[in-house]
Order: sequence, then C-alpha cells, then structure tokens
Amino acid sequence: MAAKLLPNRPRIAYNLSLAHSAAGNLSAAELELRRAIAVYAEDKRSAADATYALAVLLLQSDRSSEAQALARELDNLGVPAAKDLLAELERRAKETSVPPK
Repeated sequence: MAAKLLPNRPRIAYNLSLAHSAAGNLSAAELELRRAIAVYAEDKRSAADATYALAVLLLQSDRSSEAQALARELDNLGVPAAKDLLAELERRAKETSVPPK
C-alpha cells in the first residue's frame, strides 16, 4: 500500500481519506486528513486542501466548533473557500439556535 511505503506524502493520505469517506468510514478519513496536515506542520498554506476537507468532514459530523476553528484558520490564510464554509457554519448555527424567551 502506498501509504505504508510513502508515509510522508500528504497527497497519498489525502487521497486515502477520500476513499475512506466514500466508504463511510469517517473516523479513518479524519485520521488520514490529520496525517496529511501534520506533514505540512510548518507550512499551513500547503496543507490548505487537507484542512478544508477536514473542516467539511467535521461539519458533516456535527462538530461545528472544530470545523469553525479550521475555517477561520483557512480564512486567515486567504483561502477563498473559507468564506463559504464560514457562511454555512453561521447558517447552521442560526437554524439550531433557540430564540430567547
């Protein structure tokens, strides 16, 4: 398996996360995305694709606060898609908020 032969290749971990996600194994997908991000620990801009994918996965898993932290990180890096993700997080927060009495 490529991931075992080339453990420091973030694109392999990213692609493996997509396969896990498609198979419904979100915990394995999350693990691979975090592994891809860790390889780029010193260069967050290079990890943007994996960070965005992880934020989306967390949002789908109802882990909005974690997704929001990643979306803000991406926004600070100037990643355009982060704005859409932050808007979706805000929309969902409004849907689930209970109006004050």
